[in-house]
Amino acid sequence: MRHRINKGLRLAEEFAQDNQPDNAPKLNKLREKYRVAMRKGMVDSREDLEIILLAYELGAAVVTSDEGIIEMANKIGVEWVAAEEFGELLKSL
Repeated sequence: MRHRINKGLRLAEEFAQDNQPDNAPKLNKLREKYRVAMRKGMVDSREDLEIILLAYELGAAVVTSDEGIIEMANKIGVEWVAAEEFGELLKSL
């Protein structure tokens, strides 16, 4: 999935460069917005999927800040802990 998203981004960059070859700042902005629009809230790599499936098989929780992992974990009933809160959780134990 990530490969396809990146391929689409490269096509958009190529188009933008053909129209104005010296527009590096705009291309950087395009990359950022494109990635956010295409990848936010979805599992986009095999590793992300494997993390969720392993946690499901083991009955374990996932520590993450990835919105795609969180969304899928919620859908299949895997517990998760926000990465930002994990340190405090460990200290409290």
